Amino acid sequence: MCIINRLCYRALTRKTVAVITAIHNTMDLNTMPALTPLRGNYTALTVGLGLTVAILPLILRVFTKTYTLRQMKIEDYLLILSVAGLIGYSPVLVVASHTGQGIHQWNLTVKQFLKTLNLTNVLELVYCLVILPAKLSVLIQLKRILL
Repeated sequence: MCIINRLCYRALTRKTVAVITAIHNTMDLNTMPALTPLRGNYTALTVGLGLTVAILPLILRVFTKTYTLRQMKIEDYLLILSVAGLIGYSPVLVVASHTGQGIHQWNLTVKQFLKTLNLTNVLELVYCLVILPAKLSVLIQLKRILL
């Protein structure tokens, strides 16, 4: 035992030292996890917050463009299309998180892994369809502002 451990053991009561020694002797540091896993799945909460952050400004923008300015432009329609795609993307993301998305591969069965791969493929395809109108909308707005 090193000197620091001896000093620490002297500061503790004999009962505490006995408990710590018993715990230390029964632990296998090679297999013991460093942290306990998170309890619950927070993907649905995160998706709900993301949809709220996306939909509320869109509603305000569409209301302002239709009632105040009375002119909707192509970028507004592209944003509506993009948020509609995001609403369709979100349930697939939640289902994927419950089937194994975000879990270490060694904690999955082969069946779960294959289902996760299929849902990941769907998510990638839908993401492309969702992000394209959003990026086009930003580019058209930048062109309108700067040119």
